[in-house]
Amino acid sequence: MYLAFTGSHGTGKTTSVFQKAKEMKILAKDKTVGIISENAMFSPLPINRDTTPNSQMWIFTNQIQSEIAFLAKYDVVISDRTAVDAIAYTFVAGFIELGKAMLELVKNHIKNYDEIYFKTLKHNNYLIADGVRDGKDKRFQKEVEVVLLDLYEKLKIRETSKFHII
Repeated sequence: MYLAFTGSHGTGKTTSVFQKAKEMKILAKDKTVGIISENAMFSPLPINRDTTPNSQMWIFTNQIQSEIAFLAKYDVVISDRTAVDAIAYTFVAGFIELGKAMLELVKNHIKNYDEIYFKTLKHNNYLIADGVRDGKDKRFQKEVEVVLLDLYEKLKIRETSKFHII
């Protein structure tokens, strides 16, 4: 089972991941539960407004690689992001052709997600300057959310029972 949280930065995804992992450990005592942390914070390259095409490729490919490895190892995987998140930030940064190429790659990979929980800004605005994400630019945060919702629409995920807006 693969559960993932998605949404713009500062919406409480990380907190939700740990809450969901706790719930799953209680509900499925005999199952192994793995947590994929947001990988952008580990990028050796610039992120946010200073991102580069190589930065976005690193984040995107690292996310997919982590997902494949965790799905092979754990019964239940809970992720702080989806591969689609990296695509949204790529489009917002203006790397349109790269974003389109990533979108083509993710069309098959998206089938791995059993549940996707979209954390909206409307109900989950916890944006702070944490030293990793842009903690001041609410316009940037909103732009990412709009692009993410559009991508899930294009991928025909938004209208499915696996997609939950919270």
